[in-house]
Amino acid sequence: MAVSFESVLWLPVRYALERANLRSLARRDRLILATGSGYLAGSFPDGITTDEGVPTSATVRVLVRSESQALDGLLLRSTVSAPSGVWEVTGLSANMRYDVVARKAERNDVIASNVAPKV
Repeated sequence: MAVSFESVLWLPVRYALERANLRSLARRDRLILATGSGYLAGSFPDGITTDEGVPTSATVRVLVRSESQALDGLLLRSTVSAPSGVWEVTGLSANMRYDVVARKAERNDVIASNVAPKV
């Protein structure tokens, strides 16, 4: 099977265009997905960010959980918890599900999957 020079060039270009379209769709839908009266929050004692049981500040990221490949894993919000470990993210769609990822330098991420926001 002969492969032309044009087809070799076209495949990466087509792939890049498809990825750009997915990113464009994701940016547009982020505005829709990120609006609502829902919220996620970490409060004492169960939802705060801790390091070996001691409350600490950490980055908390909220990602879309979706069956749509273009939207799944899309970062909607990011915040830094207070030194007491308390955090809150507002303005989320109550009809969506999210993954919440807490990240602290030199530690493994802690992930809560398929979380529904409160209203």
